[in-house]
Amino acid sequence: MPSGQASLGPKWSQSEVAFLVLPSTGTGPGQAAVSASLERAAARWDNHAEDVGTPKFRFDPSSAPLRNAVRDGVNIVVLRTDRWCPGTARDEEEGCYDARRQAITHLYLNPISSRIDEADLEVNGVNPAWLGSDGAVNEGALDALLVHELGHVLGLDHSCGVLNTERTSAGEGIQTCDSTVARASVMYPNPLEAGRELKLHPSHDALALLSKRYLGRADGIGTAWGWILVAIGVVSLLCLGMICFHRRTASFKAKNH
Repeated sequence: MPSGQASLGPKWSQSEVAFLVLPSTGTGPGQAAVSASLERAAARWDNHAEDVGTPKFRFDPSSAPLRNAVRDGVNIVVLRTDRWCPGTARDEEEGCYDARRQAITHLYLNPISSRIDEADLEVNGVNPAWLGSDGAVNEGALDALLVHELGHVLGLDHSCGVLNTERTSAGEGIQTCDSTVARASVMYPNPLEAGRELKLHPSHDALALLSKRYLGRADGIGTAWGWILVAIGVVSLLCLGMICFHRRTASFKAKNH
């Protein structure tokens, strides 16, 4: 779930978004699993969104001291296994996260350009719904969660509910969460909802929105054809101008003979 997101559809300017993957904040499951899942989730976005202009992801393991999820010029991923609270919270009563939230993506926008210039991702290792009943990591659930969160990193909002204020592939405005399109989306609000199929790849509605946002097209078609059409139009105008010029020149010569 994102925080700090503008409703007009923010996007990145750079072609690559690099994260530091910090050590977990305590003892608990999943550090290696989260790192591996991030790579798989990134590959799925990179492969499916290749033609929609989104940046690539890079994740660099780091042994650096823990950083808080605050605007500091560094993109981080941190698995919180000690307590599910912002790093700035002094105790459990001071603004801890809802235990049901399995991950939180924080986006920070440039105040001048309104482009995304930083993102932090926190993963819930305190109340992890991505563990199986035996306590082992459920790889599919963790992948579905992180594919969803990387959609937020790219600037996508949820496919339905009160947070969704932009046009969706199904129409204008907010969709109800029981709609077929919303439930089929990788950006459905709860990617690990019981009884719902896990979405492990970017969905069509998400790719269509990203294409519109990053390439300025709503149909998912790349910019190549757009530039070809522009070129044809320019050539046509030039040819028309040359025809008019030759006609005027011929007319002028005829009058002066």
